[in-house]
Amino acid sequence: MDRAVHRAIDQHRQRRARCGAGGGGPASAHLLSHGNGSTASQLAWLGTALAARGFVVVAVNHPGNNALEDYTIDGLSLWWLRAVDLSAVINAMLDDKIFRSQIDPTRIGAAGHSLGGATVIAIAGGVANPAQLEAFCRSPAADASCKPPPPASEMRQKMLACLTADSDFRRRLCEAGKSYRDERVRAVFAMAPGPGHSCEAACINIRNYPPAKAV
Repeated sequence: MDRAVHRAIDQHRQRRARCGAGGGGPASAHLLSHGNGSTASQLAWLGTALAARGFVVVAVNHPGNNALEDYTIDGLSLWWLRAVDLSAVINAMLDDKIFRSQIDPTRIGAAGHSLGGATVIAIAGGVANPAQLEAFCRSPAADASCKPPPPASEMRQKMLACLTADSDFRRRLCEAGKSYRDERVRAVFAMAPGPGHSCEAACINIRNYPPAKAV
């Protein structure tokens, strides 16, 4: 396995040298966060393009919220904790004896699509507000995002049951208002982030976090 990893690193260095990215030193690293119930491979189009230009790219399959395994109540309901997944990956990469020398810890970014976009906003310091989303979905302005298809709707019913029966789940749900900002992430790119009504109005203070962009 180590030989395969070293070969991949050598190939990555060669690509960086070809595109003028300075093949010998540490590279900028980019984390990719997929949408609700998707997979890391769905962002391969972006990951391969970045890697071809000399970046180290790490895509995540968020536990309990991806197409490769069963959904979990936590994975679907406590979506802001997906930011913790990204922080855990940064820790693992910087602690790894092979990869830590390949990554410049001062140049780490994150990109995500849909719920992945909301995830990178969260790691940039955006604060989730599930109650705000609930209020929107009860209002006349409610849209299709308020009527999730199965199995998401089934998980929602289980989540509501947990609110009544599981005090630990209620505690974790109340932690939505915390900041999960990771100071090591210097820039984020959020593509069609959603659910759009689940973030505080002042989701990101641009003065404090200038390299944040949502499209």
